[in-house]
Amino acid sequence: MKKITLLILCIIILSGCSLQNQTNNTNEISQAEKEFNASGQAKAILDESDMLTPAQKIQGKWISLDDEKYIVEFKDNEKIDYYNNEITDKGIFQVTEDNQLIVQDSVGITNYTILENNANNLNLSHLPQGNTLKFERVN
Repeated sequence: MKKITLLILCIIILSGCSLQNQTNNTNEISQAEKEFNASGQAKAILDESDMLTPAQKIQGKWISLDDEKYIVEFKDNEKIDYYNNEITDKGIFQVTEDNQLIVQDSVGITNYTILENNANNLNLSHLPQGNTLKFERVN
C-alpha cells in the first residue's frame, strides 16, 4: 500500500513539474512574441492601397499643392478638371501597366508619368516637359 501511495505521489509531483515547464515555455514564447511585435518586425501590415491597381488608386478628387483652386477628379475612366469649383475641362483617361497616365480631353492627348500614387498623395510628371504636378487627396 505504501508503494502504491508513493507511486501516486511521484506521478502527481512529476505531472506538476511537467505542467510548470509547459507554463514557463508558454510564458517565454508569449514574451518573445511581444518583444518581436514591439520591434515592428512581427507582421507586415499592408496599406489597403497596396492591393489596388494604379487605375483604382488614382480614383477620387485631388487638390493641387501649388494652386489650391485647382482640383482634378478621376471618376471611373473620366478626368474632370475644376478651377475655383467650376468645371473647366473633361476627358477620358487610362493608366498603363508601366505607370503612365494618358488623358484625352479638349486639349488633345496628354501623357504623364505617375511618380507617386498612394492613399494621400498623387505626383505626376507632365511629359515631355517634365513638370511635376503634386496633389493631395480631398477627403
